Amino acid sequence: MRSCCAALLLLVLCACTASGPPGLDDPRACADSRNCASAFPRGSWQFVHLIEFSLADGAGGTVIGVTVLDGQTIKCALTTTEGMTLFEAESAGSLKVLRAVSPFDKPGFAQGLLADVRTIFVRPQAAPLCGMLDEGQSVCRYRNKSGITDVMSTEDGCPRITTWTAAGLPDRTITAHDCSLNHGYQLARSLVLQAVGKGGYILKMKLLRAQQGM
Repeated sequence: MRSCCAALLLLVLCACTASGPPGLDDPRACADSRNCASAFPRGSWQFVHLIEFSLADGAGGTVIGVTVLDGQTIKCALTTTEGMTLFEAESAGSLKVLRAVSPFDKPGFAQGLLADVRTIFVRPQAAPLCGMLDEGQSVCRYRNKSGITDVMSTEDGCPRITTWTAAGLPDRTITAHDCSLNHGYQLARSLVLQAVGKGGYILKMKLLRAQQGM
């Protein structure tokens, strides 16, 4: 009986172990290849999106999201469609929340929002490896202490970004649609971000305005 219980426990533990990202065939250093580089904007930008959000508990809504990238500084804000500011923060090494009204003042919200922004717009701090997945899809893979980021192209040439935590757990997937090359960046007219896990959510983002060189 004891051996059966031990075997069952081993199976449970194995089932709960994070599988991590799929393996790469023939991984090789690819510096900053065109496909990798065009997935993230460079220089200073301002983006304005209409964002529809859906939470795991069924709640949701629509807000306007403003993101400003300027060197190492990220500024972001959420407003109502009428223009009232719901949330505002900036990060220049450390996160500073300037305004947050309920429910955008919940613990962890600011950190999660900045993580979303970084995943969508900020190139990971690592030299990528390029390789092929089993199904033949080419991938740029960034690995650092925060986790792993895979960048690949969809059938219409837009980037798809998938991330895993440092523990190998699935984290976020961003799929871009209707892209056009703008200052070396595949600027998407729409994005869908899906965060997985217990507090999972979906963001559907429609580009309203993008300006380079703020």
